[in-house]
Amino acid sequence: MARLAGIGGLLILLATVEVLAQTAAPSSKELEAFVGAYDLRDGTVARIVLRGGSLIADAGLGPTTRLKPLSEETFESEGSERIRLTFVRGSGSEPSIRVTQGSRTRQGQRIAVPRAVLAKYVGRYPLSADLAMVVTLEGERLIAQATGQSRHPLFPESSTTFFVQDYQSEDLAQLEFGSGAEGSFVVFRQGGVEQKVIRK
Repeated sequence: MARLAGIGGLLILLATVEVLAQTAAPSSKELEAFVGAYDLRDGTVARIVLRGGSLIADAGLGPTTRLKPLSEETFESEGSERIRLTFVRGSGSEPSIRVTQGSRTRQGQRIAVPRAVLAKYVGRYPLSADLAMVVTLEGERLIAQATGQSRHPLFPESSTTFFVQDYQSEDLAQLEFGSGAEGSFVVFRQGGVEQKVIRK
């Protein structure tokens, strides 16, 4: 009888481990909800991107680091300095984040830009004679699509600067919108290259 209780206990333990493993492995679709730039209210902006099925913390939290899921909303860095991030989903609003490093805890909100401001950036930006990027507004999000390429959502870092979540590249692309005597423009930055393009 003791042997059966032992096996039953083992089965319960294995079932518990399986449930925990399932809880600690959110799907890519669930992870996409956390992608964005978060203002930690101390001058730090933390970018969270999705790459290879994992969340990556980039800038503002030290070196780029892969985040290991502890639950559906809590993640921990894989570096020598442990950083714990907990995402809090609001009802209908942008998610917020709580970042714990040692004894220090910071909180921040995902950066959002009003739709009226986003609408100012919509248009066609020619990169060359046969290549252009078209920026559209869908709901509350800007979408960029270069000629013959996939569509990519733009995530705001400020009211004028956005990053592109590109699943194929390790380098994040950054777009900074502005206007001057020549009209509206965008400055593209990626991999150390910078290009200013006037909207047509």
